[in-house]
Amino acid sequence: MTHHAPPDDHAAIAALVARHAPAARRFLAWRAAEELPALLAAARRGHPDWVIGLEPDEAQIAVALATLPPDPCLHLRGHPAIEPPAPGFAHPIVRRWFQGLQPDVVLLGPAAGAIGISAAARVLPQDGLLLAPPATAEDAAARDAAFVDVDRSAGLVALRPRRAAPPPPRRPPGRCAIVVTVVGRQTEAEWEITGPSVRAYATSIDAELVVAREGAGLPGPVLKSRAVPLAEAFDRIVMMDADILVRPHAPDLFAVVPPAAVGAYPEARHFPRAEIAREAAALHGIAPFPPEDYFNAGLLVLSRAHLGVLRALGGGLVGGFIPEQDTVNAAMHRLGLVLHRLDPEFNLIATGRHLADWRCGWMLHTAGAPKPAFRRRLLGWRREAIPDGAVWTRQPLSGRSLRLPQMAAQAARIAGQEARALDPDEMDIAPPGAFARLMPEGLAAIWIEPGGADAWPATGTFRDLAPGRWRLVAIPVPGQPLADCAFAARLPGAAPPLAEGRLAAEIVLDLPGGAAALDLALGGPGTGGAVAGLLLLRDPAMPIGDCQAPRSVPASA
Repeated sequence: MTHHAPPDDHAAIAALVARHAPAARRFLAWRAAEELPALLAAARRGHPDWVIGLEPDEAQIAVALATLPPDPCLHLRGHPAIEPPAPGFAHPIVRRWFQGLQPDVVLLGPAAGAIGISAAARVLPQDGLLLAPPATAEDAAARDAAFVDVDRSAGLVALRPRRAAPPPPRRPPGRCAIVVTVVGRQTEAEWEITGPSVRAYATSIDAELVVAREGAGLPGPVLKSRAVPLAEAFDRIVMMDADILVRPHAPDLFAVVPPAAVGAYPEARHFPRAEIAREAAALHGIAPFPPEDYFNAGLLVLSRAHLGVLRALGGGLVGGFIPEQDTVNAAMHRLGLVLHRLDPEFNLIATGRHLADWRCGWMLHTAGAPKPAFRRRLLGWRREAIPDGAVWTRQPLSGRSLRLPQMAAQAARIAGQEARALDPDEMDIAPPGAFARLMPEGLAAIWIEPGGADAWPATGTFRDLAPGRWRLVAIPVPGQPLADCAFAARLPGAAPPLAEGRLAAEIVLDLPGGAAALDLALGGPGTGGAVAGLLLLRDPAMPIGDCQAPRSVPASA
């Protein structure tokens, strides 16, 4: 059924929340996608923790994504649970309560029915508020048994629960830690971006944060085995890659995953992994396992008894199409461990056959290049210096090295900033003045060759920009100085430039009204060098002239 909420319904939501839940911080909507903008606006009159919109499938969420703002407190979920819920916890509202997400306000759409009313009654505290359409005859008994009417406005009824819901279940006792392996310049650069969010998450769930830096010079697929001695000090750990951002108020994974099971996201449910799973089983000498349970190894919830899956990376055969991941999957089945299947929201990968918008996840895994479209440039250039010049050779452009600008943009968005990113794949280049370069450590960059004052060989466009003050941030290649070159920022079709000068780590630009795009050019005089990517950042609440750099975690943390 398609429901089109009239404007009166939107005004009613704001009025009822203001009258009966002015201090509410946690909002949840079920089958009410069209009312979500009004609920978000009502929540934003205070200081909300989160506003969660739940729908039975992704089709409704896909429509809502196009109309809802990139608000850092907004969360959208439309996929069914991968792991069969425990008996009595199947309803999406109750599943969120089980994860520790207890709402202060629940908004039900017209199709929620008596089941939605009963679910709301199971999760709301005594002073909670339910907003629902007038009950049909068949739903009235369920509503009156659980709620008391307190107000009516337009097409909505405001209700209080007759009984308070119990608090969400707590996790089993034990010493817990989040363990992140940070080895190498690329990973250090990633950790500079993701570290603040992971540290905040560890604090919020009362877990210790352990940064493992052992293993310099070893192949990447074996590094997690070097963290085992650190992990053995804890009853349970979350083993997390350094390229994962965690959104505020994320549920406690130690409460979500039972201690007897290994928690992981079975990415084969949304990615073509059947052939990889079969090859992993054959290569590692185990019986074939259900290919749909082939999981991503970037985030694992492990008890001390499960550390054998990490020890398997430290000796014997470590290999496969995805060496670390194939080995860990095979080890789990060899050891006879039980898999607890995490939903995509706990390891949201930027591509695949599911909604990958950052508003659909708690843990954002920026593996690859999280861009709106598939990478358009598959080849870059490798530069080798010779005494009287340079040799340039075509090479595959690594996906791993493209993620820094996009990762930084995602980190800014979850902190409430508007962000636009240009990575080496998204800039237009004109050799020999500029190249998409594969750096010596495998990192992609735009390489600017020394040129004349009028040479602008690298260009790109930022689109969909609001007027106001933006900060242009140039991201250096890890371990390399920022390119010594000039920049020019122009409004499309306008002259003279809006700004020009030497490229620096941060440049402030004031974008006038009516200019929704900005053309940027790099080149000009200088000695040249590398740029890993460019960002435009804007805090919508930040007054002009009050720019501050985003917080970061020192690489030594």
